[in-house]
Amino acid sequence: MPDAPLELLSYGPALSLPSFDPFCLAVQTYLNMAGVDWTLNDCNDPTVSSTGQLPVLRDGPEAISGWSEAIAYVRAKGFDLDEHLSPLQKAEAEAYASLIENTLYDAMLYTMFIEQENYSKGMRPALSRTLPWTLRFTLPEQMRGRAVARVENGRKEIDAPAGWSNRITRAGGGKIAEVYVKARDVYRVVSTKLGEKEFFFGPRPTTIDAILFGHLAIHSYPSFAHPTLFALLTFEFPTLLSYVSRIRAAYFTTEPRMATGPLHAGRRADLLVKDLWERPGEYVKWMGRSILFPLESIQKWWEGKKKSGEDAEKKGWEEFGWRAGWTLGAVTFFVGYVAYNRIIEIDFEEEDSSSNDSEEGSDSDGKE
Repeated sequence: MPDAPLELLSYGPALSLPSFDPFCLAVQTYLNMAGVDWTLNDCNDPTVSSTGQLPVLRDGPEAISGWSEAIAYVRAKGFDLDEHLSPLQKAEAEAYASLIENTLYDAMLYTMFIEQENYSKGMRPALSRTLPWTLRFTLPEQMRGRAVARVENGRKEIDAPAGWSNRITRAGGGKIAEVYVKARDVYRVVSTKLGEKEFFFGPRPTTIDAILFGHLAIHSYPSFAHPTLFALLTFEFPTLLSYVSRIRAAYFTTEPRMATGPLHAGRRADLLVKDLWERPGEYVKWMGRSILFPLESIQKWWEGKKKSGEDAEKKGWEEFGWRAGWTLGAVTFFVGYVAYNRIIEIDFEEEDSSSNDSEEGSDSDGKE
């Protein structure tokens, strides 16, 4: 009897990719490159993992959390893309992987979560479309908070190095975030190593190809308000864009088989209650922000009125109305969901019983 397929719990599709997370995308790529029989469960819920992070690989009762652990597990089952590499090449691959996991990942976080317009007009709406609605309130802000904490040092803007294209610096102003300068250096190193080869170490794909594709595919997304990484790849490293297109065409030609189960359908009411019980602070913060948004709008209106008169007053009230409407709608939807799913029930049995007795008494009186 053949073994059941492995099941990958992953963040779901966004940004025109099978996943918006580079590590989930890297594991999907590895499984496809290695010819593993697997199914996808785009549960989008990191709380299913013992580490609080996706991806998670399931093999029957076993659950392997973390992208590197998942790949190591698949290798141990006989699907080792690196078996033909020499010890020196394996050590070299680890060094490149470290560069990618740190520098390129930081650049991606900066683009998606710290660039304000990219987040508000691109990433936040993309997450809203793919996440279960119960996670839309908390998870994007959690992701953004982690990104800000991680990339704090790379946020400062520095003078663009010599030779930096004015088409890449913001409005040709000669300033660029330091995190982009570091990403450009890694692009150059990786591009030089890749050269004209089909894959990183020759004609056969290896683990480093899966990792590199997972990150570069997201860097290649062209539709952010400020697509700095895409511009860098387009104007200076077109061979890396070709590399991404080549791997995508070879290993993502068909949709993955979807797993079935409660987590695939989205977050159930019992999972919501469990999360509310275990992490009430996150929901309190969200509700607090929802309440404070209108108050902040009033403050901005008052400050604007003192500075700009009637125009600022009108703008402040418009923003206040929008914020208040959004808050009222969110609270109404949440209460409706709780009532519909009977998360909280009120028993009117005694009242109904007494009411029925009264009605019967009235009927009997009437008959007499």
